[in-house]
Formats: sequence, structure tokens, C-alpha cells
Amino acid sequence: MAKNGSDTMRVAVISDFHGDHKREAFEAFVREATPDLVLCCGDQQDYEPFGVPFKFIRGNHEDWEAVAALESGARKVENLEYLPDGVRLSLAGASILGIGGNWSPTGKLSPRHIRHEYLESLRSTRADIVLSHETPLHYDNDPSHGRTLEPLRALCQAMSPRLWFSGHHHFWSVERLGRTEIVSLGKWPDEWVIVEIDRGAISWRRWSPLDLADYKGRMHGWLAAEEVQKHELLSIERRGKRR
Repeated sequence: MAKNGSDTMRVAVISDFHGDHKREAFEAFVREATPDLVLCCGDQQDYEPFGVPFKFIRGNHEDWEAVAALESGARKVENLEYLPDGVRLSLAGASILGIGGNWSPTGKLSPRHIRHEYLESLRSTRADIVLSHETPLHYDNDPSHGRTLEPLRALCQAMSPRLWFSGHHHFWSVERLGRTEIVSLGKWPDEWVIVEIDRGAISWRRWSPLDLADYKGRMHGWLAAEEVQKHELLSIERRGKRR
């Protein structure tokens, strides 16, 4: 298995894990995809050990006490690492940075929101791959998906990375903006990607299960488990807000 600093790496980029109900689907994905590292674009909500190195940026739904403990080092979890804003990874000759949180239209900020001053500080920064929870994707005024975030889109144009991966909206879409491919990831493995990095050369593909019929059959159980856990996770998040 490749390590940080090796010439080649296979990286799985995922998003919106939303708790341990997704463990079975994730483990099936990892067995087939065989990544050296997993990067998650936020809304992790599962902070227990993983069988593969796993790093995540913050989304807008997290257990904020758990994230703070991981960041400070008060809590250590095997193979799990939180990537705060400003932390840059170097993987097989490619540079990667993250932008956590979602957009606050009012400017009122909390741990779940993008830090506006951080965006400004990145305008002259260069990276090969950017991970964000929110997306610079363009919308055609589709209320079911969201609205175009012009500050994030302008940052994408200024930084001009090769790839920009995002989550939050739970649907798959790809757009080219200048030299940048923007990839919006869904919340299930068939809308996640595999990135191959070889001495700075980068290629990527959408992951597809080897047995699609089996995958679709198991999805019914995974969706049922998601509904059960959704209420529990909301309760945890609300308790964190009151503190």
C-alpha cells in the first residue's frame, strides 16, 4: 500500500458519510476500490476507527465536540484524521487543501459555516486538488439543488486547481470551469470517485460496483438504516448547538 510521500497513490474521494449506518456500504466500496487513502468532503458524523486511512474536512452537520477533540488531539482514533482549514496535504506530488463548512448568506458564522476571511486568503494560493463541502458548481436557479455561490466560484477561477471535489447537495454533477473540473459528489458509493496520482499526474473516475444488481439490492437496507439514524444524529447536533 502506498504511503504519503510515495510516487503513486490511489485516493477515494467521498462525501456526506452521515453516520455509521453507511459502514457496510463503505466497506464494500473499499474492498473493491482498494484505496490507499480516503478523503471525505464533510458531514462525516462517524468518528470511530476505520480500516483504511481516512481524513475529512468539516461539513455543516458534525458532532462539533468530537471534531474539536480530534483537532486538539484530546481524542485519537485509529486511521481517522480531521483536516482543519489551512492544512495542506502533499500526496504523490499533488497538493490538496480543504474548505470546510457551508455558506452563510447572512454573514453570521458558526462552526458549520465557511470562514469568509479564509476564502479571501486563498485567492493567491495554488493547489492541484481542492476539497470543499459547499460547491462552486453553477446552478440554473434550480431550488431542489441550490443556488450558485459566486464567492466560491470566483475563488475556483482564481485558484484554478485541476480538480475541485464537493458534497453537501447529495447529487452527482460535473462541470468544467476554465482548467478546473468541478465534481459534485453524492452520498452513496456509486457517486464517489477514485483518484489516481502518479508523480503529480492526476486522473480520476467515478466508481462503479462490479455487481450492480447486488449493489442495488443492498441499497434498500442501507436506505432504511439511514432513516433510523437520521433522527439520532439530529439530536446529537442540536445538543452541541445548545452548549
